[in-house]
Amino acid sequence: ERTKYRLTLKSVGLHDAGEISFQCVDVKDSCKLTVKECDKPPRMDTSRIPKSITVKAGRPFEIEIPFEAYPIPTMSWAKDGKNLTPGVDSQYQTAIDQKRCTLNVEKAKRDDTGKYELKLRNPKGDTKFALDVTVIDRPGKPEGPMKVSDVTKESCTVSWRPPLDNGGCPIEKYIVEKQDVGRGGWTPAGDVNGDATSINVTKLSPGKEYLFRVRAVNKEGESDPLENNIAILAKNPFDEPSVPGKPDVSDWDKDHVDLEWQPPAEDGGAPVEKYVIERREKGRESWQKGAEIDGQQCRGACGGLTEDKEYEFRVVAVNKAGPSEPSEPSRAVIAKPRFLKPRINKVGLKSVTVKQGQTITLEAPYTAEPLPTMTWQRETTDVTPDDRTQITQTNKLAKLVITKAVRADTGRYVIRLVNSSGTEIADCEVIVLAPPSRPQKPLAVKAITKSSVTLEWGPPLDNGGKEITNYVVEKRDRKTGDWVRCNDLITGTQITVTKLKEGHEYDFRVMAENINGISEPLVIETPVLIKNPFTEPGQSGTPQCVERDRDRIELKWNPPKSDGGNPIKGYQIERREKAA
Repeated sequence: ERTKYRLTLKSVGLHDAGEISFQCVDVKDSCKLTVKECDKPPRMDTSRIPKSITVKAGRPFEIEIPFEAYPIPTMSWAKDGKNLTPGVDSQYQTAIDQKRCTLNVEKAKRDDTGKYELKLRNPKGDTKFALDVTVIDRPGKPEGPMKVSDVTKESCTVSWRPPLDNGGCPIEKYIVEKQDVGRGGWTPAGDVNGDATSINVTKLSPGKEYLFRVRAVNKEGESDPLENNIAILAKNPFDEPSVPGKPDVSDWDKDHVDLEWQPPAEDGGAPVEKYVIERREKGRESWQKGAEIDGQQCRGACGGLTEDKEYEFRVVAVNKAGPSEPSEPSRAVIAKPRFLKPRINKVGLKSVTVKQGQTITLEAPYTAEPLPTMTWQRETTDVTPDDRTQITQTNKLAKLVITKAVRADTGRYVIRLVNSSGTEIADCEVIVLAPPSRPQKPLAVKAITKSSVTLEWGPPLDNGGKEITNYVVEKRDRKTGDWVRCNDLITGTQITVTKLKEGHEYDFRVMAENINGISEPLVIETPVLIKNPFTEPGQSGTPQCVERDRDRIELKWNPPKSDGGNPIKGYQIERREKAA
């Protein structure tokens, strides 16, 4: 009986196509299996295809898209809605096989930027896919016309328009160059960011002609330059202002001043934009900028001053052409408070002691604003200038000088300073040391003998500022005419002068002495005659016996008619026996 074998293939796929062989013992056979694909519409696999690609100019790029379809579809490519025709659009090469479509460009350029669309079609249907291609390159050159405006002798403004093509990426900056026509060669003039389309070019040389060019820059490089064809001359369309008026100091304080001035007679054809106040310390050469003031104002403050420094100020007017010549300097002014009650530095006003004939100097340092009036007093009497007295005053120092000092200058000196903000008073002591004044009258004779005289006087009214250490007594014999000192040291006001010659007339004088010297002498008014101040009594009357006894006798007599100028102290009785 014959045996039958059967092979059944289920879910046949294209991979099942081929030769199928059979063998049973020595019986074998084979057959060829052909599997035909069923018709199906195109379907692209874009899961790994980006929505956009970026390519640098000059580099190749390829778009490859896998698909499934049967029969093989027809392929068409379009860019920005326009079909690409092989042979006509020669820079593009396209290909298709059973599984993929490709589009190749060997050297990309900016014109290749756009939206690319692939369309596949067969009898079962069609499909399409699009992606963006960006080719990046240097920017196109900036758009003209280039304009040069606001020309001055040192600057101008150059402007342009952005390039039509930014090269596929943002403009980062613009580079501007300048050329001195007389010298040739391009040099940098500056750069601005990509949002700007103008630049202020500075550091031009007055009177020179210049050309300018500008390049756009992105991350791929610099564009070709846009140049202007007509050179511009670096000159002002107007002139600098004339000189402003000399500034006047209207107010001040310890750290600033207020100034006023007249505007320039000529603004040079352009409005004054600002005024620059300059300052310098008096005596210095260099000026420093102090403040800027709006050009509509002709007054302003200059701060930053150092108290007690003396300053000068000047003003410069500025317009578009530049600064004017400086004004004349203002008067010098000291940075100090505008209104300040007088304050005397009492440490600086010192009590003084001088010797007669020397100079008394009293100095009172002070601060005050405005300048105060000044008066000096000794005790309660005003001190006024004379041939010995000089009174001076500065804005910081009041000074009193008295030359050839005398004892009468001794006392308490008071200075008074007065201004609108108040009054200040200070005092000090002045002591003038001198010899004493002469002893006080009278130089009196208290006793006299035939060889001595006792004198007495009063102490001087003024001891000269120092204690009396001695009195000097001198005598003068009128017969010889010479003054001779009578004593060594005496501190009292009485002396007995001895060893005088009886019957001679003497003058006497006395002088007080201290450590500063000897006073003027006090001279006795009347010469003194050296003699006893009395004589012997006159003769007594004849004694008479009034009573007797054997061993005694009582007598009486009349007193002498003259007692000799001195009371009779007693009587001496003498006796003798009568001769036989």
